[in-house]
This record gives sequence, C-alpha cells and structure tokens, in this order.
Amino acid sequence: MKQFTKLMAMLLFTAATQYSCINDADVISDKTHSDSNGNVALFLEIPNVPVSRSAESSGVTEEGSKEEYAVKSLTVYFFDSVTKTFVESQPLENITLAGTSGQKIQYTANKITMKPGTYNVFAIANGEAITGDIATQDKFLGAIDKVTYSTGKIPSVPEEGFVMTNRGAANLNVEVSKPTDSDKVTNISISLERVVAKIEVTQTQETFPLKDPAGKTYCTIKLNNFRMLNLATQFYTFRHTAVLTSLQEPDSYTDENFGNINDNDGYVIDPYFFKKTVEGAEDFKNEDGFFAQALVQLNINDSNWAGMAPANSWSRIYCLENCMFRPAQMNAYTTGVMFKASLDIATDRVFDESGETVSNPSNWPTNLFYFNYNFYTSVNAIRKLVLNNLPGDITDDSTTEELAKYSIKRFGKTENYACYYNYWIKHEDNNNDTEMGVMEFGIVRNNIYRLSVNKVAGLGSGEPFIEPEQPDEYKAELNINIDVFPWAVRNQDVELE
Repeated sequence: MKQFTKLMAMLLFTAATQYSCINDADVISDKTHSDSNGNVALFLEIPNVPVSRSAESSGVTEEGSKEEYAVKSLTVYFFDSVTKTFVESQPLENITLAGTSGQKIQYTANKITMKPGTYNVFAIANGEAITGDIATQDKFLGAIDKVTYSTGKIPSVPEEGFVMTNRGAANLNVEVSKPTDSDKVTNISISLERVVAKIEVTQTQETFPLKDPAGKTYCTIKLNNFRMLNLATQFYTFRHTAVLTSLQEPDSYTDENFGNINDNDGYVIDPYFFKKTVEGAEDFKNEDGFFAQALVQLNINDSNWAGMAPANSWSRIYCLENCMFRPAQMNAYTTGVMFKASLDIATDRVFDESGETVSNPSNWPTNLFYFNYNFYTSVNAIRKLVLNNLPGDITDDSTTEELAKYSIKRFGKTENYACYYNYWIKHEDNNNDTEMGVMEFGIVRNNIYRLSVNKVAGLGSGEPFIEPEQPDEYKAELNINIDVFPWAVRNQDVELE
C-alpha cells in the first residue's frame, strides 16, 4: 500500500471566521431502530465510555455538539473474511438518532439484506461512495487511504458533517447466519470515530504580571492573538497504527494495523509519518505542502492570526492527525500554537546609557533591549551599566541568536512592544522533562486538545521563535493546562519556562 489514489474532496465549506466560539452540546432525542425488511440490522455508535488513561484514551470523555456527532449518510462495505474479496456495498437508508445507551451516542437505520457468510465490515459516514477498483480489501483501503483537506485548518463543522469511520480491525469476521425463520436478524454494532481532532484555546486571565525576585512587577503581558502551526492537510480515511522501534515503514499493513494503539511502542501513522526524520528537520522546507501554516514558512504578517477570546472563553478549530516517531518530535513537524502578546513595561524599569530612568514611553526608541528584569534603550546601555564584559561586536543590530548568547532580548515597537510564545501540543504526557515519550507530542483523530493558558512565567521572544530542529521537550515562558479528549479528556499541567 505504498501507492495511494486521491479520490475524494470532502468537507468543502465556507467559514465566516477562522476560529469559532464553542456551543453547548445538544440534547439527544430517544428513538427506536427503524422497522424495515432485511436480515442485517446495523447499530451505529459513537463511543463515549471512559477507560483507563493511555495513548489510546484519557479516561474521560465528552459528548460534543449534535453537529459534531451527526451521521447524515453512511455506506457499509462487505468483504469476504477468508478471501478478502469485495462482496458488496450498501448505503444505509433512514439513518435515525436513537439516543444514548451505555454512554454511547447511537444511530439506527433500515435493515439491509445480505447473503449468509462471514464478512469484514468497513463503514464510512458523511463521505462519498468509493468507486474504482476495490475488488479486494487491500485495493479498497489503498483507494481511499489518502484524502486532502485543502486548508488543513477547519474552522467549523461542514454542512455534510465530519467524515467518520469505524476502526478497520473492529468489525472483522462478522457472521451473517442463514435465517432459521423469517424473523432472524443479525445485529452488527459499528463504532464510528471522527477523522478530525479539535483544538480549543483559552486564557484564565486578561493580563499576566511578570515579577522580579523581589516581587516587583517589571512588565505585564497581555495575550492578544494566536495562530496554529503545522496543520496536516492529508489523512488516512481508516486510522493506521503500527508498533515501531525504528523509523521503518512496515512492508505491508495487516488487519491489526487498523485498530488500537499498542501500549508498547505504538504509534498512529499519518500519510507523512515516515518523511518526518530527525536528519531532515533542520532543512525542512515543506515543499510538498503537507502542512498548512508551516512553521518553516511562517509569515507573521499574513491573515492566519485570530484574536484571543476574553478570559475563560474558548476559541476552537478542527484539524487532522499529525504524529511522528519519538526522536522526530521536533518543532519542524509538531502541531503547535503561537501566541502574540503586547508588553506593558513598568516605566521605572527603562534606562538609558547614563543610567537615568526614561519614564516617558513616548521617549522610548523603536527597539528596547531586555536584560535581567530591566529594559535598556540600547545594547551599549547594557554594556555600560550591567554587563561590562559584553564584546564590542555585540550591538543593537546583532542577530537575535547573537544577543541570546548573553541573555539579551530585543523588542521592537509597532503599535506597542510585542513578544511571541510557541507551544507544542502534547497528546500524552510522560511526566519527564528531559526525555520525550512515545506519542507524547502529536494530534490524533477524535481527540480534543484543550489549551488553557494560566501562567506566563517570563518574557517571550521579540520575534517569532523558529528552530525547526529544536526538540519539543524544552521549556519556554508559558504555563498551559491541557485537556485532551476522544472526544476524550486528558488533564495535563504543562509548565513552559
């Protein structure tokens, strides 16, 4: 399955804004299974049952809104379980929301008629019917494996609903028996999961004061805007997984590769997974366009910024799976969020070259330079007042990297002085600040990644911080709480200093 055919352009829509406000979940009505002829009854479920915390689940779930779990169309594909040859496909009719049962959102549809036999069953909801050569199960999976969302960023639920599928390993060897009487019906339960994930962002307060060791505020941070980084544009219709101890793609995919994430060295595989290498991160250019809003193609003046919602209000987007092998969990590839903040600098903390306080902000220069809880009108002021051994070739025009060697930061003024923070989204926290875990960073379908900024521990960078080869496991200046859902919840306290 190395070759893939692009057959579907799904979820086309027009969004009024890039990021949407969150609505409460709708109440489900209680309806019964459709009464119709046929010998096979299919129950469609979107599981909402907490299990133990792992890379597979967080132990807590969230139902979501009616639009997010809507099943508006569904086609079921049957393959002979022994020969894996295609038998037939059937679109379901009269799909009806039946309510909840055992913490599951459940739909029913008209019964269908199948010849007795044992089948592997694959289901696709809210997508287009698959055509072409699907004579075998492998050809079927190959035909639909690669589908593109043109933007990567999905601001809202499309009118036709999110594409959902069952896990390919979940409905194998389903036996449809020969009826012993006219009322004999085979019941098949199909669990669906959305192919998208959801990212939600909030802040717990409007401003964040920064204090020196004496407890005095030297600057106050206000988060104004945010943007997403590294949004995947392609996905596998049926979720792929693999057990990997090296970055080596399996020669072929068997039934178990379409099931759960293995507890040991188990990964979710996306279409670009094996191109995300440690060696390639430094020179990664995103030339084939796998990522929308790629970090390595960052233009801070484009339109991909959204305003931060008021404190304790949430913004959201939907996006696609993006995972990588453990050593390759690097800034070049990982999905993240960049925040842009304004600086309200304490007027008694700005000094000129003579050591005098410049208390009138209108007299501050275009660039201010920060060192050790104070701001200076020039690098030379830092040299004269506090850092006598600063080399003479370090000047106001030195690069950000050169200044950073001496713990100096430069902040430029447009409407006000601004700084930037990056945060790389975690899927599973291994509680280790020095060594990354398997599937620690990444985006997995049917999960919610909830980012709550509750602390700013220091000044961000004066310009967008871009180091593609930087490992994700590093500290910056934001403290973020994260909840991750399938639509499942993972409570994580992540401190970035």
